[in-house]
Amino acid sequence: MDGVAHVIGATSDHFGKLYTKASALGTLEGYLKKIMVYNGPSGGCRACRTRRVKVNLPMPHRFAINISQCDQSRPACSNCIRRKQPCPGYADVFDGAHRSQNDIVIRRVEKQKNTGKDDKGKTPSRSSSPGSETSTELIPTSSTTTVSSSSRGPLQWIVYSAGVAPSNAPSPALSPSHDEDVVEDSPQSVEIPAEFDHLVGSVPGGLREDPQMAAVGFFFRHYGLSMFNPDSHAGFHSAWQPMFLRSAPDSPLRNATAAVAVNIAMMWCFKGCDTRLPRGLFTKAIAATRKAMLSPTESKTDELLMTILIFDLYDTLLLHYTPGIPNYGKHKDGALALIEHRSDANYLTTSSKSMIDGTRHSLLHYILAQRKRFPDELVEMFQQGSKPSPAGSLDLISMQVTALQAEVFSLRREDPESLIASERRLRYEEIIENAIRVETLLVEWKFKTLTPAWKPYYISRASVTPSISAAGFYGPHCVVWQELAFGDLWATHATRCMYTLQVIRQAISDEPSLLLERKYQTLLNQTDLQMQEFVDFVCFSVPFHIGDTMVPTNPLNAESISFPYTITRDEKTGLNKRIPDPLTDYQVRTAASGGWIIYSHLVTLYRFAEPEDDAVPIVLRDGQLDWIKDQVKRLQRIFLFVDPPWFKRLSPPYHVLKSNA
Repeated sequence: MDGVAHVIGATSDHFGKLYTKASALGTLEGYLKKIMVYNGPSGGCRACRTRRVKVNLPMPHRFAINISQCDQSRPACSNCIRRKQPCPGYADVFDGAHRSQNDIVIRRVEKQKNTGKDDKGKTPSRSSSPGSETSTELIPTSSTTTVSSSSRGPLQWIVYSAGVAPSNAPSPALSPSHDEDVVEDSPQSVEIPAEFDHLVGSVPGGLREDPQMAAVGFFFRHYGLSMFNPDSHAGFHSAWQPMFLRSAPDSPLRNATAAVAVNIAMMWCFKGCDTRLPRGLFTKAIAATRKAMLSPTESKTDELLMTILIFDLYDTLLLHYTPGIPNYGKHKDGALALIEHRSDANYLTTSSKSMIDGTRHSLLHYILAQRKRFPDELVEMFQQGSKPSPAGSLDLISMQVTALQAEVFSLRREDPESLIASERRLRYEEIIENAIRVETLLVEWKFKTLTPAWKPYYISRASVTPSISAAGFYGPHCVVWQELAFGDLWATHATRCMYTLQVIRQAISDEPSLLLERKYQTLLNQTDLQMQEFVDFVCFSVPFHIGDTMVPTNPLNAESISFPYTITRDEKTGLNKRIPDPLTDYQVRTAASGGWIIYSHLVTLYRFAEPEDDAVPIVLRDGQLDWIKDQVKRLQRIFLFVDPPWFKRLSPPYHVLKSNA
């Protein structure tokens, strides 16, 4: 790691100041030290790979490639030029992905048949079982069968991380053995499968010839269109596709986008998450990003900030399919450090301002879940984004929620003896007063946004198909909107309100003397009632987000999913119209991402009701928490998520530690 500091110190004075300035969540220097952990397969030319010349260097020489190593220059690397020989060029990663493995599989099957005859009658060892502790196979509880060819059938997911070689193959037909004659750097069990042709059937033929671009087209088609409305979505996704189309073919943004898109395409083909193919693209983008960060000009571009946010999205994706990710959140820290480094460049163009909004939005859920706050030196920056929109206004209010939550949990962990009782009570009263003020802002936001186009529509249980009721229907009715983005925004509003109300409940719980006054007794009762209303609202929206589906269902088969809808009269035309609007491709996009949206909200409810630490739990009506848990398990079956990534257990308050001493 010393090499990183040495090179960074050699840059310009203006750029060097960034790395010496301390930050609560890290600096670009710290970010550079965290990324690029995975070295991946060799990217050298064919001649250097034959000679086994390394290109993935150990620190401290990763920035200064010496003459004996392949610099991956094109069209000819420096090694070939120095040796005065023609450079044979570079292998295409997709050549390896499409290679035929028929001979390998035949030899493996023959070998296993012979082994089976020799070991007949012997008890298989524990380590050879797919269900053993060392197995890398994840089998959902809903199924113990192998991968089905039907998109609606029971499935199992092979979880394979490119960074760690699996110690035991899940089955003979799914991964080559270590004894086989396989090229070391070729992807193993990650060929773009035949199902991919059906997956990208809606992509134009010209793009379909390039699997990587076909995956990108599939991604933007099914995941991006619901995020283009700037009023209903404040994330960076609305600027993603236009920026991607303007970027250079070999830019970090292109490779990062391809990594996410190919990863999702492979997952929908049920070939695993974080396989070697998308991981290789991800690693390539990381390397290019590190180089760009050392340039005073490139380090301030919107494209670089977008790339880092995509890195974080990739990590967030993995968090749903792996038990844990080392240094999760490093890309969030990197985005914050880059925002600080960009300084005035954050406001130069409309695109720059939208990136501020996108970064803020992408960080809010994480900061609330971790009970952190935005760095003080960046709060003002994040409050000066683009023109206020309903989604952006909600995020600005939510920034105040993060500060209140961090304050109440910081206060409850202070030594009670450091403050006299009256001062401590006064601080809790101030927190409650501010939380009530923020809750008022959230209520006002709701009524300002409640237009005919945005409002929710309630549908009774009797008006939906029996399959929807059987799959997961809470209470007497469900709620729908015209578009998926509207449902996402309203569910987000409900959870932000719950975070605010929970601050009030936590403050009253930590300072019991407040309940000696009638006004705080009344406040607590009102808060509990409001909390229950918001929990119900999120539960009512579950059918809108996932319909009646119970098993993994490809978005291309979305017509097989039943979703609730209602018929209403259009106030402008006087004609009947269907809600959700079928012309918005709601069904296809909801099949792709609706479950991802509602899953995070349900996990938030789960955590409020059963916190992982000593936080005060919310009070729900009988049976509601069990229903929420069932829906979480249902989403795990549909999208093959692992258990919710619960956050690190926080240490108990100081007075609890002292009383237990």
